[in-house]
Amino acid sequence: MPTDKITHQRMHQRARELRNHATPAERKLWQFLSGKKLMNLKFRRQHLISPFIVDFYCPERKLIIEVDGGTHIDNQIYDMNREEYLISHGYRILRFLNTEVISGTADVLDKISMACELNPPPMPPP
Repeated sequence: MPTDKITHQRMHQRARELRNHATPAERKLWQFLSGKKLMNLKFRRQHLISPFIVDFYCPERKLIIEVDGGTHIDNQIYDMNREEYLISHGYRILRFLNTEVISGTADVLDKISMACELNPPPMPPP
């Protein structure tokens, strides 16, 4: 089995583990994003955008939402490189702290909604 395929399988397994062990902030935000509850948009959680796993992803808007806790303070260079890579591939990224999601959920949802409105899906041909 090629190494790339093994790595891809491991990444999918890791994404599954992250979904099963979501932080309280991730669980709270997922309550509002799952089931097309926000603007009737499909969001995925702990989604693989190789070579990375993102917290939440809306494919229709190419929007990534990251919920950051204390570990991100120690990984700023990694996060910066990761963000540059994703942006260079056409993704937009919103970052929120765990505390923002827990104590200011309405504001977080407003910011996500505004970002989705700024980048509507392409119009179908006439």
